[in-house]
Amino acid sequence: MDNFEETLALQDRFKYFERIYLHMRSDDFISIDAIRFGWNGLKNNLRFFSILAIILAVLYNIPTLIATYFFKYQISDDTYTSQDVPMLLPMIVTSILIYLIVELGLLRIALKFRDDKYVEFKDLFREYPLIIKYLVATIIFSLMIMVPFLLMSAASTLANQGTTETIIFFAVLLISLVAMVYLYLKYQFYGYCIVDRGLGPIEALQQSGRLTEGALKNLLLFWVELGLAIGVAVGLVSIFAEIPIAIIFGLVSEDSAAFNEIVSLFDLATKLVIAVPITKLATADVYRRLERRSATLPLSNNS
Repeated sequence: MDNFEETLALQDRFKYFERIYLHMRSDDFISIDAIRFGWNGLKNNLRFFSILAIILAVLYNIPTLIATYFFKYQISDDTYTSQDVPMLLPMIVTSILIYLIVELGLLRIALKFRDDKYVEFKDLFREYPLIIKYLVATIIFSLMIMVPFLLMSAASTLANQGTTETIIFFAVLLISLVAMVYLYLKYQFYGYCIVDRGLGPIEALQQSGRLTEGALKNLLLFWVELGLAIGVAVGLVSIFAEIPIAIIFGLVSEDSAAFNEIVSLFDLATKLVIAVPITKLATADVYRRLERRSATLPLSNNS
């Protein structure tokens, strides 16, 4: 009889913890689950993300290659005139366009992986019709983040003008940093809202604010844990790959410039192959969890 009662007590306790776990999964999100999704997505699709990293590296370096060609080969005497400066503007615009199109494509790819849909490299370029919406939303988002920063910069003039002024400066600094973190965490999913729902800039920012309501603490914890996880992953890659490469290169050559180029190239490859996929996949998972949590809220759908 005692064993039977103990069994019932254990079952009740199990059901209690099961309810807590289900509540956590429906009302909050568990950072480690999202990070695990990002890591498993990278591990199970390493070939895809390795090829994607090569494509990204080429795309990101197109403006630099154009600039190098123009200034090195078109201006042979290494002297620049005011007429050469306007050449920088098209390259800057090209860089921005490439970044926006690629970022939209990465968000779409991450969402497709999250939704267990078929993904192909063409998805990287299919979201260009949303570029204006994303550009406007990004500008608004950046300006919101910049306001506390400008306030902090203005207060920096008080730093060394006396005890009272210094206290005011540190108070403004703390408030500004908190405001910047708050605004970033609250509105960070505007890109996903644009890609997933086709929302306009203002609607996407507002929707991100609704999705993250009551979850800012969890989001902060998520980013801290994600940063640590990526740091560990990159560190392990450096130990088992970068350091041996550095040792071998040091034995065969003393060209420090070439060595620095190899290190920079390796760091870029590590970022594109590890950091970018894990971050995008993990944030897509968090976005879906927040969206599921806020499923009762009205959503515009312009897609």
